[in-house]
Amino acid sequence: MAEQVGAARARLARGQAEGSAAATEFGELGLVYQAYGFSEPAEAAYENASRLAPRDFRWRHLLGLVLEDRQRLDEAAQAYSDAFALGSFYPSLLRWARVEQGLGRLKEAGEVLAAAAAHAPNDPALLALQGEQARLTGQPAQAVELLGRALALAPGATRLHYPLALALRALGRGDEAKGHLAQVGRVGIVPLDPLLAEVEKRRLGATPWELEGHKAFRAGDFAGAAQAFGRALSAQPGNPSLLAELGAAETRAGQVAAALDHYRQAVERAPERLAARFSLGSLLLSNGQAAEAVPHLQAVLAASAGDNEARELLALAHTRLGNTESALETLQPLTQLAPTACQSLLATSAAQDSRFAERLRGLGCAQAPPGP
Repeated sequence: MAEQVGAARARLARGQAEGSAAATEFGELGLVYQAYGFSEPAEAAYENASRLAPRDFRWRHLLGLVLEDRQRLDEAAQAYSDAFALGSFYPSLLRWARVEQGLGRLKEAGEVLAAAAAHAPNDPALLALQGEQARLTGQPAQAVELLGRALALAPGATRLHYPLALALRALGRGDEAKGHLAQVGRVGIVPLDPLLAEVEKRRLGATPWELEGHKAFRAGDFAGAAQAFGRALSAQPGNPSLLAELGAAETRAGQVAAALDHYRQAVERAPERLAARFSLGSLLLSNGQAAEAVPHLQAVLAASAGDNEARELLALAHTRLGNTESALETLQPLTQLAPTACQSLLATSAAQDSRFAERLRGLGCAQAPPGP
């Protein structure tokens, strides 16, 4: 990062010294700053680029991205408006409409969306915004139709289930609304944006992509997190921390085979990392691979005997393999089991063994059946 910033600043300084500094040098500096999350200097760079090239829409759109990130929404709306006026840049319309909706300026948002519909009427990002607009303006039937189309085109956009459920409820379709509420997540639709892609191209090394992965993970966008961690790993192949982070994101995204592969690599490269070993053992067990899970969970317990969750999972792995004696031995230090562990152990055939059933009752599993 430091080298990139230094090089961009050096090019700008040379241009200024020669009296030939142009918008391009300021814009490139802004792209590098924005790529690494330095919003304030990126804003200044884009402002200078816009001043030197007032007809170039790119700097106004990129400035809008920075301003929106800094929650200066009125200014962001103006920047997107300027960008579209200068270049008819469709992504500016989508971001402008979203900002207007966020500010509660629904009339303005509707006008912007009408203009956007002339460009890409079947874009799921546009359909999602149109659906939300219909719901906010008291048109639930239209909202259901638009949001349904958006979800059909982008089924991973789980956030859309919420406004869709609200629109269905407004139409008296309560059962359908409940079904969508059960699917609500935090992943929305990110509009395609070639200029934002230019920002991302400037991210070199693992750190910015790892940060992006954490941000996506916190937002519930596990597929996006996996993609970001994967790009970080490309910059640092074999990094055990990145391998484990990628495995965690893939697990949450339902990409079990890939997650197992990356967890195995993480453990192979850094067997002392207990978190990765625990995650691998847990995932193997949930994937029906109890025999392979056992040594990893045993390694966790050997290094951290007080890890009751690992102990409960190891006992469960033993019972699934029919090793009741090993399960009893594993459970011996415990005085109480977590409710979820009780449920899992009660569901195994070992629960029919009188000694095992008695042990479960002693650990607070009230539903444990008496032995024969």
